[in-house]
Amino acid sequence: MSTRREHFPPTERTFVVDAIVQGRSSELTAHIMRVYDEPLQIYFSATSFRSLGEPRDIVAGYFASRLARSEWLSEWQLSWENEGIRLSRWLVNGLNFFLFEVHRTQQRERKERGGRSIEAIEVAGDMCASAGVLAQEKAIHASGKFIGAAHVFDRAHARVLVREALTRTEAACTESGQSQHFDIFMRHCVEQIPYELIAAQTALSPIQCAGLVRTVSMKFRRAIAELLVEDGADPCELDHEIARLMESLAR
Repeated sequence: MSTRREHFPPTERTFVVDAIVQGRSSELTAHIMRVYDEPLQIYFSATSFRSLGEPRDIVAGYFASRLARSEWLSEWQLSWENEGIRLSRWLVNGLNFFLFEVHRTQQRERKERGGRSIEAIEVAGDMCASAGVLAQEKAIHASGKFIGAAHVFDRAHARVLVREALTRTEAACTESGQSQHFDIFMRHCVEQIPYELIAAQTALSPIQCAGLVRTVSMKFRRAIAELLVEDGADPCELDHEIARLMESLAR
């Protein structure tokens, strides 16, 4: 058993891993598209390959080509268990390879129409295809085509995680009969309205408003933690992971 497998025992398996193991492909695909589609589009737009096509079309083509392979996400699961490769990193790497493929195809079509040779890009593609995941990543970034795009992805991914966490938090509050809690949380934490103004519009005191916000804040932090673990974060490093996510939002 790998050290990674020991560190993440079965009791800590997440929705993503369970969906892979149980073959719930449609549910898993919907989750991945909801959380990663927008950040990947923004990432693509920050690379030098952005002239290949519209971001929505490129990412849709990427997902269609990879998710059609039943073993693709199972391969990520093994990489996560053995090497700690996050799902977001796996998806970005996969998109990088897909962009090389699209570029090669377009270059080949141009050559057939009398355009320039595609020998250079074929060499780069063969180099990526013959290496392991980590070696591939080094080769891709050495090409200079993705410098800076990773930071753009991290920021976009952080925004989507916060949005998804807010959705989960609202659902949890509604289920617990705490809709007012969530409303006050949003007004204070998102709209930056002081407790005194919120209290003046409700039957609550500023201290009570603060108490409701603390309750929702705990639910929100739990939702963020769940999403980070679903991406492959170490459950023992969540404080650091949340701090890193906040730094990405501030960039």
